[in-house]
Amino acid sequence: KPRITDKGIKYAGTNYILTDKELKILNALIKYKNIDSKSILMIIYDYSLSDAQNNRIKLDVIKTLNSKLCGILGVDSFIESKKSLKDKRLIIYYSQQRKNFLN
Repeated sequence: KPRITDKGIKYAGTNYILTDKELKILNALIKYKNIDSKSILMIIYDYSLSDAQNNRIKLDVIKTLNSKLCGILGVDSFIESKKSLKDKRLIIYYSQQRKNFLN
């Protein structure tokens, strides 16, 4: 089973380094079954940047984290998304693979 460490992920005897923002998003995805895009944005928000810049960073971090986790775990997609049924402007992020991290 993969384990989250303070620097990244440990899996199959190898340590994989993740950035601070990637770790925060991964922890949120593991902790919550579903998490919306606004919540993820607030986790990694940088007040010295504009909203558009923060949104772009959020999307980039999710994309690179998904890519890294797919390579590490050998899955097609780790982070999946869907539109919220209540508010179509919100994206809901979730992972079918989160059970691998839970004890």
